Amino acid sequence: MPAVLVSAWILLAALPVTAQEWFDALIARVEGQPVLVSDVTTHQILFGDGVAYPNRDPAQREAALEALIDNRLLLAEAARFGIARPDAVQVSRAVTSVQQRLGARPAGLDSVELARWIRDDLWISAFVDARIRAFVMIRDAQVEETLARPGGRLPDESLDAARARVRESLAEQEAATRLARYLERLRRRAEVRRFPLPENAFPGG
Repeated sequence: MPAVLVSAWILLAALPVTAQEWFDALIARVEGQPVLVSDVTTHQILFGDGVAYPNRDPAQREAALEALIDNRLLLAEAARFGIARPDAVQVSRAVTSVQQRLGARPAGLDSVELARWIRDDLWISAFVDARIRAFVMIRDAQVEETLARPGGRLPDESLDAARARVRESLAEQEAATRLARYLERLRRRAEVRRFPLPENAFPGG
């Protein structure tokens, strides 16, 4: 770890809890790129449950960090496969939507930083659509089997509507399973380093 960050951790351990909540630190590297506490918080505010990293319990912090690591790995895959970046119109519309939901400066981001986060998220979605969802095929027999189970068809639901709903649900489940397997393979070959946090680094830690 660079000397400046070592010194920073010494300072962090000595800070009172209220100040620690605002202290940033290196917690991982993904393919050589740094991941900071503020990065995880920003990712959760924009795309997760909105809870800042320091305000989580240890298990939740680990899950939030892993989510951002997955995000970075998928972003690299989008670039590797030459997936087209989202255009300015797509990004602008998504930025407006986020600002309407979270305010003009969510996570304290200026317009340029917010647009970068949104662009990367859209780029990852495009990758998942092209390399994961595009290969999901749900057979008619799977749909009928699901509909035949108790509760498979909703009350007052037409058969066509039920089939469409079930097909979409099965497709999403299969896409999620394939994506999880893909990420497992990425993690095995990726260079990911995690830097343990001091036990007293955050409130409740």
